Amino acid sequence: MRLINMIAASLLLSFLCPRDTIAQKKIIVVIGSSTAEGVGASTPDSSYVMIVQRYYQALGLIDTIYDLGLSGTTTYYGMPDGYIPPAGRPFHSYGYNVTAALQLGADIVLVNYPSNDIVDGYSMSEFLSNLDTIYNTVIAAGKICYVTTTQPLDYHPVDTLELLRDGRDSILLDFSVHSIDFYDPLVASDSLTINPLYYVDGTHVNNAGHRALAQAVIARNILSGMPLALSLTAFAAVPEPQGVLITWTDLLEEANTVFGIQRSADGSVFSTIATENGKGTDGNGTITYDWTDEAPLDGRSFYRLEITEGVSKSYSRVVTVTLKGAGLSIRTIYSPGGPGLFTVDINAGIDQSAMIRIFNAAGVIVWQQPNALIAPTTRLSLDLTRFAKGAYFLQVIGANGEQTVRGFPDF
Repeated sequence: MRLINMIAASLLLSFLCPRDTIAQKKIIVVIGSSTAEGVGASTPDSSYVMIVQRYYQALGLIDTIYDLGLSGTTTYYGMPDGYIPPAGRPFHSYGYNVTAALQLGADIVLVNYPSNDIVDGYSMSEFLSNLDTIYNTVIAAGKICYVTTTQPLDYHPVDTLELLRDGRDSILLDFSVHSIDFYDPLVASDSLTINPLYYVDGTHVNNAGHRALAQAVIARNILSGMPLALSLTAFAAVPEPQGVLITWTDLLEEANTVFGIQRSADGSVFSTIATENGKGTDGNGTITYDWTDEAPLDGRSFYRLEITEGVSKSYSRVVTVTLKGAGLSIRTIYSPGGPGLFTVDINAGIDQSAMIRIFNAAGVIVWQQPNALIAPTTRLSLDLTRFAKGAYFLQVIGANGEQTVRGFPDF
């Protein structure tokens, strides 16, 4: 019914408006799971899809974005009509898959399945193969497709979190300029879990997180119609004694290219800290650049390139750097041994003694114990089964008084 209503609305718009008055306006359709649907945002208007819609509407470039996001789905639900999945895998979902997106007249399809495939135990090759099928279905129809990366989660085994990070790298590599990084804008300082600024429930992100995702879509300039000529083949930021070394390599660079080196403290708001003029080639050469940030920020920083070619502008993927120090963070809390039995990974920049505390929702300390933290990560096993069910929090107090707090999952 939802798809029928959308198609009817689209047909009515075509009837009421002469074709030449709307031809220049693109149709965007989003398919995916709960993030695409807007879960975690306080209202539908606060979801990243709606933020992107308002941005392009203000520019007069689109009338609407059709959102076919459906919570709990995997890439199998997005596969085209007629696809037969392997045994034990679900069929595509009529009305929410890539075929439905194309039936809505999509000029651009945004594919957003950030985590369910990995969490459900599908292999990385299976996940990527499905994304390839969806992408190629759109391209075969003569339309444009963008694929978002995985996203960081919380309260999952480290192996799962690392697979999600690997998925980011694979998608960025496979889909290149037609990928959108939804991982780095959301990840915490441990490079695996959700930044507490965006935290809702260990899977979804809040309004601020949706704004960060919207910025990633807008920065990719998905309405440009075609990728820039330049191909960025490598981009990295590495701590060194002199500061943070930024390096990048490109192909097919035009003579008028300008690189803006941008830095952010939170992964959302970036400022340009230096510019480099492109060296220019005849289109066949590889060029490598390097620049050192001699006054880096303390702790964690985010870097990206703003690439300007004539009147066109695009952005590199975001990379992160954490300058080593005594900083503490609770990397992850998960429950591999049953309700109330938790494994905790604590990050510490240096070896130090710490006080580990558990307190309840009323702020009462119910357990504490000193513990040595060995850099970079110390793993602890904690048993909360002797406590009444409810909300509990883990607090780590370092040798210099630095503190970090994180809630336990419900048990």
